[in-house]
Amino acid sequence: GKISKAIKEYRVELTALRKLKSPTPEQAARIGQLNTLIAEQDEEYEALKARIDALRAQGEEFALTMRAADGQEKDIN
Repeated sequence: GKISKAIKEYRVELTALRKLKSPTPEQAARIGQLNTLIAEQDEEYEALKARIDALRAQGEEFALTMRAADGQEKDIN
């Protein structure tokens, strides 16, 4: 959530700056900075997503089936 929120905030600011017809040198520099920040956050997001996917795959390797005295079964992952 934190990374997604940061990306969204950067994109909102970037969109506003891109709408300017004649950005100042400071605004143009900020556009470049925002593009860099978004790319860095996207990279971090993808790395975390890959880690989460790997952990989920690990968790799926293990399962437990419980059987009650009445014969009902329940899988626990």
